[in-house]
Amino acid sequence: MFKRIDHTEFVPADFDKTLKFYTEILGFEITMRRKIERPPMKELVFIKLGDTMMELFSVDNPLPASRDPWRVGYRKIALQVENVPKVVEYLKGKGVEIVSGPPPAAGASAATCGGAAASPVGRAPPHRPSARLGSRRRPGSARGPPSGRDGRRS
Repeated sequence: MFKRIDHTEFVPADFDKTLKFYTEILGFEITMRRKIERPPMKELVFIKLGDTMMELFSVDNPLPASRDPWRVGYRKIALQVENVPKVVEYLKGKGVEIVSGPPPAAGASAATCGGAAASPVGRAPPHRPSARLGSRRRPGSARGPPSGRDGRRS
């Protein structure tokens, strides 16, 4: 009956900067873009990477997102890459701030970047682009279960 997630929708704080980040730095392609005359909506754009589709909305005066990384709802987007160190160097060359990783642990294969208008801690709310870049983990390198009493990792 259901096949897959078709697309996700985001309202960025800075529509143009976010679109530039995803298309010019991360390589998403624009598949459709149109003006919307339905306030507060002004414009929408569909962008695609592989078989993943996102829809960005330009709106008048978007509300700020929560800075709490443990709020209910969207947390981040993870992109699978071939070589994390090469991608980190590429992003640094484009002026993207790497805010964590790749971690030094054996088998670790992820980094979190800030990107255009991203939160400085890398846990960007849906209003700001962020990317956690990961390659497939090697067997035996998976993270363990949450360890804090509140269910969070320590």
